[in-house]
Amino acid sequence: MAMFRVTVNNFFFHFSQQSEAERSDLKGQIRDLTKIKENALREIAEYKLQLKMAEESRDSVRRELIEAHRKIRDGEEAREASRKENIDLKRQLKDEEREKEAVQQTANELRGKVGEFCRSIS
Repeated sequence: MAMFRVTVNNFFFHFSQQSEAERSDLKGQIRDLTKIKENALREIAEYKLQLKMAEESRDSVRRELIEAHRKIRDGEEAREASRKENIDLKRQLKDEEREKEAVQQTANELRGKVGEFCRSIS
């Protein structure tokens, strides 16, 4: 029985030694995993910051693009208004030229008649 007790005590001693070594090893693994977790959390924070900056940049570019489209549309509308105004001015100029020609023709006819009248009374 004494031998059994010694054997049991040896078993418990080795078991406690093994358990202590395993606990120490597990604590080391926990420390390593905690460091890995902290590093991962830092990386996540950095990625979130980069994502926020990229989103802000994208939003800025989007606003610039909208403004550029607005300016293009305004330019096209102004160009179209100028084109229509130009066409209208050309039409008015042709009307004025026709009117001037008609006035000149009438003036020439009137001069001719005045000349004929003057010759007829003399």
